[in-house]
Amino acid sequence: MDRAPAPDEATVGRVEIGAIGNGVWPRPIVHACGLVAPDLVDDVAADRFDAWFADHRPDYVVLHVPPWGGFEAAAKVRVDFRSGWCGVRREPGGRARVVARVDRPVPQRAVPCSATAPARQPRSRSSSARW
Repeated sequence: MDRAPAPDEATVGRVEIGAIGNGVWPRPIVHACGLVAPDLVDDVAADRFDAWFADHRPDYVVLHVPPWGGFEAAAKVRVDFRSGWCGVRREPGGRARVVARVDRPVPQRAVPCSATAPARQPRSRSSSARW
């Protein structure tokens, strides 16, 4: 994620925070596994894999393509994720995708979000993993 597109106060959520730490600094990071959010440790122990998204509501989320099972998949299937978020950027090679809350400013270089866009339906394993 480039430093310029998101406001400095925007929070960024991801499973692998080491891979984005320098790129998002000084923005706060929400680590899905609780590394920088100790309040999530009990949720992780209880297999509540969507707590990082549900409780912290990061402004931007970086997901793998296709989303990894566990933390990423748990967030992506939530109705509030599917209806209130839109794609902002996809990394070259298509291995990571940045999504943003519809109520946050969208970077100028991004494809505009639409709050009225229909929620994406889950695809079967046999169909394309892209979304």
